[in-house]
Parts: sequence; C-alpha cells; structure tokens
Amino acid sequence: MRDYVAGRKTAQQAFAPQLIARNRRQHLLNERLKEPPMALIGGHVPQRDDQVLLDAAQGDLLHGLGASPGVAVGRARVITDLNRQAGEFRQGEILVARFTDASWTPLFVLAAGVVADIGSALSHSSIVSREFGIPAVVNAKQATQTIRTGDLIYLDGDGGVVRIEERVADTDEPLLEQRVIA
Repeated sequence: MRDYVAGRKTAQQAFAPQLIARNRRQHLLNERLKEPPMALIGGHVPQRDDQVLLDAAQGDLLHGLGASPGVAVGRARVITDLNRQAGEFRQGEILVARFTDASWTPLFVLAAGVVADIGSALSHSSIVSREFGIPAVVNAKQATQTIRTGDLIYLDGDGGVVRIEERVADTDEPLLEQRVIA
C-alpha cells in the first residue's frame, strides 16, 4: 500500500489478486497465534493458540489424526474418483480424499496439504505426506462429505484439525491459485 501511495507501484501491482490471497491466508494463520508477552527480552517465537480452533463453530471444524506436521491454508479439491478427476487438481490446492494409495502419489507433488476420511499414522496418506513435507490430517471421518471443492480451508497437521474458513460460492468464476503457507 505504501509503495502504491508513494507512486512506486501501479494499482495492478499493489492490488494483484495473488498478493491479496496470500495476505489473507497469512492473516488467517496470524489469527491463531497466542498474544505475545507484554515485555520481550531477546527474540520471540510465535506459538499457535489451539484454543482458538477449539472455540470455533463446530459445523466448520473437523478433527482427525495429525499425520504430517505443518500448517497450510488453501482451496480444497475433493477427489472421489481419481481416474476421472486427477486432471482437475491444481498446484497449491489441498487434496481431500476418502483415502489414498500409490496411484495418488503424483498429486502429492502438487498438493499444499492432504485431508483423508480414513487412515492412520502408517497409512499411505500419512507416509507420503511426511516424505513430501506437506501437512496432513487423516481419519477426518466425513471430510469428503463436509468439504466442497473450492472451500478455503485451514489444515493443521500437528493438531489434527481442519477448519473451513470460507465456503465456496456457487459460481462459475475461476478460483485463485493457492500456495503452501507453512
């Protein structure tokens, strides 16, 4: 904003949809941080406030097993038929599936995170997510029925929590590309 007001950036540069989407995702992550202490001596490492998630509306909160650490915020892509829907998956989306097996592995390269209805710490979804370093929540039970393609979701692979931040509107407008946050 300062660069735009000072004339160093055009409106298209300062208010690019990708920049706004990235800043919004970062804001959603920042909302879940604990308040910093009143006085800082040395450095401060922000910590997540898990109580914020627990206080959230139950309809938009899913609990599962944290299978691969990390946090991601992005648009969901619900895939129930790999052969028919694999081509729809875009880089930076969060993969939501009933379960995965070896045939799903190419999608993990593109995914910002993974949510699976069933699974354990030793399931395919968990192991491959850890290998690729992307957050994952498995055993989320009804994720494929609760989350819709295009929903903006917050995935916490440490705490095993998935929160639907924004429901997708029923429009034909293309969604913004999403990227891995943490």
